[in-house]
Amino acid sequence: MTRPVIGINCELEEVRKRMRLTLCDDYVRAVAAAGGLPILLAHLQTEDEWREALSHVDGLVLSGGDDLTPSLYGQAPHPSVDLLPERKQASDLALMNVLFERRTPALGICYGAQLLSVWRGGTLVQDIPTAVGTSVAHAKGARHDVEIDPSSRVGRILGVARVPVLSWHHQSVDSPGKGVRVAARSGDGVVEAVEDGEHPFFLAVQWHPERMPDAPEQGRLFAALVDAARGPLR
Repeated sequence: MTRPVIGINCELEEVRKRMRLTLCDDYVRAVAAAGGLPILLAHLQTEDEWREALSHVDGLVLSGGDDLTPSLYGQAPHPSVDLLPERKQASDLALMNVLFERRTPALGICYGAQLLSVWRGGTLVQDIPTAVGTSVAHAKGARHDVEIDPSSRVGRILGVARVPVLSWHHQSVDSPGKGVRVAARSGDGVVEAVEDGEHPFFLAVQWHPERMPDAPEQGRLFAALVDAARGPLR
């Protein structure tokens, strides 16, 4: 059986004084373990380029990254904000337009959850320790539990009401945006998963399932994406 092709968008960062496309290998391994064929996607600047690129993939992983410009959701930046390169942000926003146009199955991770909500007209918590507090640690590889809405698609995929996760973020979804449903929260109320109700398959988690290869429930997220990519959803 031919494996579904799963595109993964890359980060853009300066390494040794040169801008480079980078991606943690964990994403590639997670997609492959779920039965997908992972390919890395460069930053394309126009929707026409993204239409051509997405014609070659069956599904997408929107990987983690730095922070979106708060002006996108009508706010001034908090001092802790670490902005994405402008070219990366512009590319991802164009990608979102085409992803919804083509109805390509997608799994967002960390920044990918924030990107979905902002694209849908939602807002973000710019700095969790400042806005929410520190009762639950979310940054630098913190581990904590997440409460899952069992009626959500995320809940049906994971098959559990509570799941331990690995987090690496200081921002999170605040208002989820038009058509976006909150599917999970941590004990401090931080949004941990969202899903788009108007897209055939677009769910996103704030934690990093790709960094938990020994947790079967985390692998189910990638397996669900690969299954969606196999079917005639578009």
